[in-house]
Amino acid sequence: MLQPVPASGDSLLDALTRYVPGVIYQFRHDPDGRSSFPFASQGLRELFGITPQSVLNDAEPFFRCIHPEDMPILRAAFRTSARTLAPWDQEFRVVLPARGLRWLHGRAQPQRLDDGSVLWHGFISDTSERRQAEARLHQLAHYDSLTGLPNRRLLLERIAQALSALRRHAQVGALMFVDLDNFKQINDARGHGVGDRLLCQLGARLARELRTEDVVARLGGDEFIVLAAPLATEADAAGRNARALADKLRELLARPCDIDGVRYASSGSVGITLFPKGEESAEDLLREADIAMHRAKAGGRNRIAFFEAEMQAEVEERLALEQDLRRALVAGGIEVHVQTQYDVQGREIGGELLARWLDPVRGPVSPARFIPVAEETGLIVALGDFVLRRACQALARLQRAGNGLQLSVNVSPHQFRRDDFVVCVRDSLRGTGADARGLVFEVTEGLLIDDWQDTLARMQELASLGVRFSIDDFGTGYSSLAYLKKLPLYELKIDRSFVADVAEDASGAAIVQAILSVAGHLGLHVVGEGVETPAQAEFLRAHGCHALQGFLFDRPQPISDWLDRRLQPLPLAAD
Repeated sequence: MLQPVPASGDSLLDALTRYVPGVIYQFRHDPDGRSSFPFASQGLRELFGITPQSVLNDAEPFFRCIHPEDMPILRAAFRTSARTLAPWDQEFRVVLPARGLRWLHGRAQPQRLDDGSVLWHGFISDTSERRQAEARLHQLAHYDSLTGLPNRRLLLERIAQALSALRRHAQVGALMFVDLDNFKQINDARGHGVGDRLLCQLGARLARELRTEDVVARLGGDEFIVLAAPLATEADAAGRNARALADKLRELLARPCDIDGVRYASSGSVGITLFPKGEESAEDLLREADIAMHRAKAGGRNRIAFFEAEMQAEVEERLALEQDLRRALVAGGIEVHVQTQYDVQGREIGGELLARWLDPVRGPVSPARFIPVAEETGLIVALGDFVLRRACQALARLQRAGNGLQLSVNVSPHQFRRDDFVVCVRDSLRGTGADARGLVFEVTEGLLIDDWQDTLARMQELASLGVRFSIDDFGTGYSSLAYLKKLPLYELKIDRSFVADVAEDASGAAIVQAILSVAGHLGLHVVGEGVETPAQAEFLRAHGCHALQGFLFDRPQPISDWLDRRLQPLPLAAD
């Protein structure tokens, strides 16, 4: 039978183990309750800060090094191993004066001696670095690297846990999706460094001032999630409590943050979904809160919206609409129509190209439905390129026939800001042989405000080709007289909402007169669109509008039909 190794500093075993990392040891527990280390290698100094001689007869110096929270677990594991003679395997912490807290891992095989004592033969190693690496990996995997808040992965775990607990106790909680309003403006104006510090301050504020049981997470960008569970036992009460918590969220966001002496105030749109409602998953709840947040943002920002089942139906319909639109663009399901423009004498001066969609299942789809979807998904670029090509083809046919009509094309900001947009326009003109002087690009006021220098440079480059520019829906966006004189503009289009009121509303009439007056002083051509009554047409003519467009004169018609009527040869004169 194995016996304890004699303690001898000069023993062969001591010499062999002197340079082994960790501690090779024998630990003995006697029937009278005493414990000792009959043998311990010199690694005991490194791991525990004590000498092998100090524990040769009494193991108490060893146990004094153990972290107080781990001591009961360690002693219980030894008792179990002594009773069952099962191997002892335990990870535990020690607290050392010089090295602080360290993680150790001990393994040992027990042996019962003839006198009833139990002798363990084992090895202890330092696992602190592995533990620290695991902690770093856990931090990276479960927490946002910028704010230190839980990330999406950990959030989904917490939501799943909350779902189980709420179902078990018949309680109701809420998930809140918070999106900062206009955060991009801070990044653009002050740089991402300031934006990141603002996110850190806001995240810390939310985590600090909400309830201790609430979970505040960051999904990325300027999106935060608040998991509030439980809130109540009834849905109505939970809804009221969620609303109060969302109001507090907005109040916390509105408090200014000081960054390098500059105070930045913010606001947020909050989407809320209550749960549990059925068998929904954590991902389902996150999607519902996201849908509600977008409804809040669409309602004017800095608002609160609760998720409703109808919202999900709307999102699914929008997705189906996007997929159908994508197929229509590939399969040629989009048509181009033209609405004629007339001068004040009633003579044709051109036409505006308009995209129309006749779906085989949906039937006619209103531009008011599919254009916003195209804008949001980026399909507007392919749609805009298609309309531009048709415009250049039609313009070339008109010009070859000696017809001087101009054609107007709507250009979205997404399309305009493409790096290759100017090249695309140049290629379309060259490929069709169209003269760019007959092409008018209608742009929105928002395009003129964002990224001013790039916009100006690109417009000037296109103007050098001969393309002219018109501001569509003038007066409804960020109207500024400054850009009217700085940009190479040719035309203003008075929005139909103003035209509709000119004959009956004094304020609407005054706005139209002001637009016409400014345009006149700057030498800009003006088109009144949406003209539907003779009274509207007469008002515009009387106040100096150059051109009219609307159902009073002409409805949009397929471009092929529109062209055929204008390219027919004139009838021969009678002899």
